Amino acid sequence: MSGHSLSMKPRSDAGAPCILVSYGGLHAFVLAIIAFGLFINAARANGMARSIKLALPNHQRPISIQVKKARRWDRLLERSSGFIGSDCGYTIKIGHERTLWLFGDSFIGQVKGHQRVNAQMVHNSIAVLEGKQPDESRFHFYWGRQNGVNTPYIVPKESDLAYWFEDGAVVHRKLWLFLSQIAYLPTGGLFGFKMNGTALADADISSSDPHRWKFQTVPFPFYDNSGSDDEWFGAAVLSQGRYLYIYGLRQESAAPPMKRGLLVARVPADRIADFSRWRFWANGKWVANQHRAEASGSDLGAEMSVSFQPELGCYLLVYSPSDLAPVIRIRTAPEPYGPWSKAVTVYTCPEGKIPTVLCYAAKGHPELSNRNDLLISYATNSTDFEKVLHDSRLYDLRFIRLIFKK
Repeated sequence: MSGHSLSMKPRSDAGAPCILVSYGGLHAFVLAIIAFGLFINAARANGMARSIKLALPNHQRPISIQVKKARRWDRLLERSSGFIGSDCGYTIKIGHERTLWLFGDSFIGQVKGHQRVNAQMVHNSIAVLEGKQPDESRFHFYWGRQNGVNTPYIVPKESDLAYWFEDGAVVHRKLWLFLSQIAYLPTGGLFGFKMNGTALADADISSSDPHRWKFQTVPFPFYDNSGSDDEWFGAAVLSQGRYLYIYGLRQESAAPPMKRGLLVARVPADRIADFSRWRFWANGKWVANQHRAEASGSDLGAEMSVSFQPELGCYLLVYSPSDLAPVIRIRTAPEPYGPWSKAVTVYTCPEGKIPTVLCYAAKGHPELSNRNDLLISYATNSTDFEKVLHDSRLYDLRFIRLIFKK
């Protein structure tokens, strides 16, 4: 068989790679793939139920958390044609039991015998799930298409940029999305790309057909890489009362790589694009200057979720660490702006035991959860191009569920 060429462009979050592929055929790395497949199947067969005790804020009694795999949700994304793999996986409630999914760089093609074939990659795609159950017949994917070529769902005006999704929210039938602007480097560099800004996009979603949603984008002013630290917002969004809480990150460039702290901003939900109304949490009060914002922690990956958990009576931050450890961590807080507890590891991703495999981008999905539990996803990937190409069980989302028991 003829060879194929490929390049790897890892995301800046927890080293999450994005693979760009040009196919001229497939090599067979049989022994490696068999060994990898045996490990993955064994990991999936293990139900992995465990319990931990979690201390809660406001002097509440500790609660027990049971951790279980959620294989039915795994299978929802194990597809044989069309959309066949991605990362990111933010979810946003867009209607009664109607959930929008946001994906990063996405493979479009076919899967045969766990191998991706005839695959193209687009920089972003979306899906809509009708209902709260992992029902493939009610899960519909969308991306662009122009002149017979697959394209991203949202395309920037600048031809040399790409958009990656951050989080978002729906306010009065208008969908707001935070977008990372990505520029690829001709010399490759450490990751092959750089983040050079963020944008805020909005669209009226009154139509049930996402192809009819027309997005407008504006530059987002609170991205800053001009000083010794980088700051950006949109890693998580929480709607609470009349406010949207938007979570950001401060990455210390002088510190060890990927050392990041959590920032919190808020804005009246109906004024999200009025940037003069944005305020930032700093030492117990809301201030107008983003650079005074107080950073919490130092181990945050670039994707996360924050949700209020009724059974816990507090807010729960879910994330993968920035140091690439294959674990999922949580923190709690009595208020959406903190103070945040110390990190607690609730799950060790079994795929992370495989050399070259990365696990990252953990986040919760309260839209698809019950009062006493939280569905959580994380992405799998590899620094070995061949593993991703020849085993579709990589570069995909995996799911677990936290069950809260008092």
